[in-house]
Formats: sequence, structure tokens, C-alpha cells
Amino acid sequence: MTSLNGYIILIVCFIGLLFAKELNEDAIQRRIQDRYEQKQKELAKINERARLEALELAKCKVRVPHDGDPNTNTAQVKLTALATDDDDKADTVKFVWTQTSGKTIDLKPNNKSSKVNFTATPGEYSFQVRASDKYENSTETITVKILPERNEAPELELQCPI
Repeated sequence: MTSLNGYIILIVCFIGLLFAKELNEDAIQRRIQDRYEQKQKELAKINERARLEALELAKCKVRVPHDGDPNTNTAQVKLTALATDDDDKADTVKFVWTQTSGKTIDLKPNNKSSKVNFTATPGEYSFQVRASDKYENSTETITVKILPERNEAPELELQCPI
């Protein structure tokens, strides 16, 4: 009976070791999966940051000119759309500008010109321009970011007569 008990104990211990090894392998796989998911999240954050930086760099930036008058807070913006129709030089290309975001502005001379301009205060303004001929059209979007007037505070120096 004693040697039978020894064999039973050995078998139980062996099964226990196999089970513990399996549990350990499962834990290792979970850690690997968790690390992979964490790296994926970090990569997604990096990619989103890069996407936002690219969008910011693509904006047309205009600064309100410094004129010494804090009451004037507007900038003049000029936009030009160029379109070519290489297939047929006889086709006339027509343009239509549409403001898609930002405070409402008035495009001059009108929204059907290839060259438009507007005056606006600091903020972001997005426009979509469509160029079309008799057969097809194409569309592009531009965002204009008007930056506030740059001004530095005056430097102050105090002197005391001795």
C-alpha cells in the first residue's frame, strides 16, 4: 500500500505540475496580449498626434498685422484656385467657393471667382472650392487660420537717483 500511495502522490504531483505549467503559459500569453494591446494604443495615439500635426501644418496661416491700434483686429486674406483642363483647352473652368466652417464672412468679388479675398478676425475658416467644366468637377478644401496681432509688452526699467 505504501508504494501505491507513493505512486499516487507522484502522479498527483505530476498532474499538478502540468496544470501549473499550463496556467503559467496562459498567464504569459495574457501578458503578451496585454503588452501588444498597450503598444497598439500607444501607436494609435502617436498616429493621431501626427495626423493632427499634419492638419495644423496644412492650414494657411495669416497674422493680423501689427498697426499700433488694438481696436483693429482683422486681417485681409487672399485665396487663389488654379485648375487646368489638359484634355480640352476649349472647355471653360468654373469655380464655386463655399464656406464650410468659421464665422461667416463675405467673399469678394464673389464666390464664383478663381481669386477671392475676405477680411476676418482671428479664428479658423474653412472653404471648399469646386472647379468644373462641362463634363466633370473636382473639389479641394482649405482651412485658413488667422492669428491674433502680435504685440510684446513694453520693457520697463526703474531708476533711482543716487
